[in-house]
Amino acid sequence: MTLHSNGKWTLDGIEARWLACRTQEQRRELYEELVGTERGWFHACRHAVCTSREETVQSWLNKSLEAKHQILHFRGDHMPLLRAHLLSARWALPNHHRTTGIIPDQAFSCFVNETGLVPGLLHDLVEELGTGHIRQPMWSQSMPALLIDRVRDTGVVATLTLELMSAGNQTLYPVPACLFVDRDAAFCQAAIAACEHVLQTGLWPQGWDVRWHVQRRDGKPLLPLTGPSMGGAFALGLVKLLATA
Repeated sequence: MTLHSNGKWTLDGIEARWLACRTQEQRRELYEELVGTERGWFHACRHAVCTSREETVQSWLNKSLEAKHQILHFRGDHMPLLRAHLLSARWALPNHHRTTGIIPDQAFSCFVNETGLVPGLLHDLVEELGTGHIRQPMWSQSMPALLIDRVRDTGVVATLTLELMSAGNQTLYPVPACLFVDRDAAFCQAAIAACEHVLQTGLWPQGWDVRWHVQRRDGKPLLPLTGPSMGGAFALGLVKLLATA
C-alpha cells in the first residue's frame, strides 16, 4: 500500500518523543501538536494503517506501557477521541473486515457503541484512515459565519460548510478534522436547537445525515468554538441545504 500520510508522525515515534520530554510543559506542547491543526495523531494512525502495524495499534489499545497511558489520558475529554482513532485504524487495516453497505453489521454496531461516536462520523474516519479521503457528500451548502476570537476580543469571518450524507439517521456531526476543536456547551446547544428546528419543518428526510466543517477565511487555525452565535448559521444553512437538495 502506498503511504499517503505525514511521515513525521508514527505511533512509535510519538511514544519515543513523549519519553524524551523532561517537563510537563514539553509534554503539553507535544500533545498540542498531536491534536492540533497538523493532525499528528491522525497521521500516526494513518501511518499504522498504511504499513499494516496491527500489533502497534493493538498495543496502544491495550495501554500496556505507562507512556501510552499518559498520552491517552493527558486530557480526559480527548481520551475517547484518541481511542476512536485507534479503533478506526484497526478497522481500516487491510487484513481487517471492512463494513460495507448502507446498514452497519453487528460488528460495526459494537464499534459504534465502544467509541460513543455517531456512525456517519466513524464511517468517515475509517474511510479517511484507510484511503486518505473522507466520503463524498451528495450535496453541500456553504455560507459565511462570524466567530469570536475570545483572546483578542474580535470577530473572525469563517465559512460554514454543511454537507448532505447518505446512509444516515438525521444526525449533525463534524468532519474528522474538526474532532479535536473544543466546543463549549453553548455552541453545542445552539447546534442541537438548530437541528430540532429544522426537523420540525419536515425538510430533513429520513436516512440522511448532515456533516459540518468550519474554516477561517484568513487561513489561521480554528480557535475553540464558543457561544450560541453559530446557531443561526446552522439553522439557516440546514434549511438552505435541505430545501435545495
